[in-house]
Amino acid sequence: MAKKERISAQDVLETISGFIEVFDVEKLKKLDKLDALDELAPIKTKQEELEKKFTTVEQKLSEVVKPGDFEDKLKRRDEAFNKAIKSVPTEVQVKNEPVGLAQKDRDALDELHFQLKKSNQRFAIFSQIISSKKIWILSLFMIAGLSVGTTILVMKDSAAEWAHRAFVAAEEAHMKSPAEEYSKAYAEMRDGWKSRKDCKGRIKGMESEAGKVRNLENIIYDYTGEEVEVREYKINIKKEQMARLVCYHPSTDQKVNYRIHTTPEGRVTKVEMEKKIKSKMIWEELKSVSGE
Repeated sequence: MAKKERISAQDVLETISGFIEVFDVEKLKKLDKLDALDELAPIKTKQEELEKKFTTVEQKLSEVVKPGDFEDKLKRRDEAFNKAIKSVPTEVQVKNEPVGLAQKDRDALDELHFQLKKSNQRFAIFSQIISSKKIWILSLFMIAGLSVGTTILVMKDSAAEWAHRAFVAAEEAHMKSPAEEYSKAYAEMRDGWKSRKDCKGRIKGMESEAGKVRNLENIIYDYTGEEVEVREYKINIKKEQMARLVCYHPSTDQKVNYRIHTTPEGRVTKVEMEKKIKSKMIWEELKSVSGE
């Protein structure tokens, strides 16, 4: 169904008023001259009655709906809208409240201030040295320091330095001819880049071997009180938890076999020395000289 359009009372009033205006009063007066005609008298009478009815309806409608009501409503609505607009704040209120810092933040700022102050002091001293024309003294110290550092680096990487390291490692590992190791290392270090690299790697391996030998000799010394030379050794801590040694005793000019028992972590638990009793070889447990 089509939606019926709602007609307001104002629309009805305006329609009727317009309809009444159709009746021209001046023309009706002209018709008064034709009163003699009997045919027009009934029409005039009905017209006057209809005019009275429309006037009565217009008066009643005017009492119910006044034309100015809509204008008043629009005016009141505009006033309310303007009042609402004025009530909306147009400025943002900002409160200026002091910001507080935690104690740790204050401590951090104090530390930063202290470090900056120290840096400024050092810079001030440096500036004073420059301004007092003592910069040449500082330059001498810097040049001397660079020269010494460069010399040390060159010496540590020189052929003589690496040859000396090879000689010491060969002696501590009780190799046959430490002198030959010195000569060999010196010659290799004066050769090309690859030869120098290989020589350095070999000498570092010798130094690692010498360290192991020195550690084993210290263990034997703790249980015998004698300085020995480890000529041969075999360490198998993971499987046997033991190290087997052949040591040379300079005091007796003899070679003696030893066994060092350890934990899986390598801590020494027992040291044994091979001993011959009545043509029979036995392992005798040694006690620590220090009593530990």
